Amino acid sequence: QCDEATATLQDLRTHVGPNLRILCGSIETYQTLVHLQSGQLDAARRSLDQAMQLRSVTTYPWGPGWNRPGVARVVAFALQEGRHVPAMQRIAQRLRLAPPSPDVEHWPWAARIKVLDGFSLHLGPSGSGSEAQRAAVGKASHRLLELLKALSALGGNAVPADELAETIWPDSDGDQARRSLDTGLSRLRKLLQCDDAVTVHDGKVSLHPHRVSLDLRAFEHQRQQMREARRGSEPWLRAAERALTLYRQPLLAGEHDAPWLIDLRSTTRLRWLEVVRSVVEQCGSDNDLLAVRRVTNDAALIDANALRKA
Repeated sequence: QCDEATATLQDLRTHVGPNLRILCGSIETYQTLVHLQSGQLDAARRSLDQAMQLRSVTTYPWGPGWNRPGVARVVAFALQEGRHVPAMQRIAQRLRLAPPSPDVEHWPWAARIKVLDGFSLHLGPSGSGSEAQRAAVGKASHRLLELLKALSALGGNAVPADELAETIWPDSDGDQARRSLDTGLSRLRKLLQCDDAVTVHDGKVSLHPHRVSLDLRAFEHQRQQMREARRGSEPWLRAAERALTLYRQPLLAGEHDAPWLIDLRSTTRLRWLEVVRSVVEQCGSDNDLLAVRRVTNDAALIDANALRKA
């Protein structure tokens, strides 16, 4: 099917006049998607660059006939590659695209949260935030940041509201804790400067996966990719490498050892060690001793940090 699509697109190029730049750009963009679907990344890069060159004279955001997942895949590829980043970010924002995975580099997230390399919060599409945004984060109350840390450490997805309220306000009765949680979530949306960054549905709280980047969520996504891929295959190795890159310190390293955090930290560490062992075993079976040494040394360094900080 990809070969047929390529032939069709080549035929279209032949018959499109040189002045129809928008249509030519759309053809090259379709070709980019075809190359991505067939795994031809170098060809996809060339088609993408040609498409953006043809589109440079117009503000027309995208060609006709596209579906949103197709647009999102091309945009995500470009952003991961660091190609045409401002233009691709504008397209993602204008069309309110859903990122194809939770760790697309340069995606215009409303907020980026890290809990696997200490704790950090960055606002805005660029990830660095404006001076006002950085000041807002710096002035956020301790309790509000504790709420964000707990929601993030609990996975950021469909966390029971009662559990979250009890975690942050353990000394309050149920009703009072829930009222405090509702107020806290409202303030958290203001802090993140995005009304739908935090959602509540059926009594469960989530960080919106299309608005908020969370490294723990990305780590679990890569573990899932490993489970779905054939062990030792290129997709499996890419997912494993990305998972190891995401986990740089124990969960919320440096934070106080609350009972709920100790249990979560231990569970996350065991999942990381599972990835480490799988990669070491695979590299060993491939007789790649340099990779074995690199992975084990890196893991030992991280574990040593954990002993000092957790």
